[in-house]
Amino acid sequence: MKGTGATRIFIFDHTIRRSAADSPSENRVKYHLPEEADELLKKRFQIINVWRPIKPILRDPLALSSAPTVPESDLIPVSLIYPDRTGKTYTVRPNPDHKWYFKYAQRPDEPLFIKCFDSLVDGRARRVPHSAFEDGDHAEGNTRESIEVRTLVFYDY
Repeated sequence: MKGTGATRIFIFDHTIRRSAADSPSENRVKYHLPEEADELLKKRFQIINVWRPIKPILRDPLALSSAPTVPESDLIPVSLIYPDRTGKTYTVRPNPDHKWYFKYAQRPDEPLFIKCFDSLVDGRARRVPHSAFEDGDHAEGNTRESIEVRTLVFYDY
């Protein structure tokens, strides 16, 4: 919490990812914290993921967009089908104006904090599109392995 200035953080999920090759944000709060959701949603909240490699990423790295280069019109809603519910997320329409960044050979001691949603509308990025990709310059090596912790972050304003 120290790095965010938040008053509360609730970890609602973690995922271990091994790759060879959401619901709307408010619904995440309602799903995971049903008794408190109405009060929590009256103030600012965020979804922030912490993504960390399990070993150095030599193949299929995670790329992050420069959020200002991805207009809302390039975000396409898609459904996530779970055994017990259907969630929502976005896919990104290709656009040559997007700017994407990644770190080659990212190590376990170099985690990424990814803003997936921010309820505050103040002109700053409300989300950072991100995706793994095939890097043709580095197609050899072990497949990417990482762990992702997904958090709901709450503020008193």
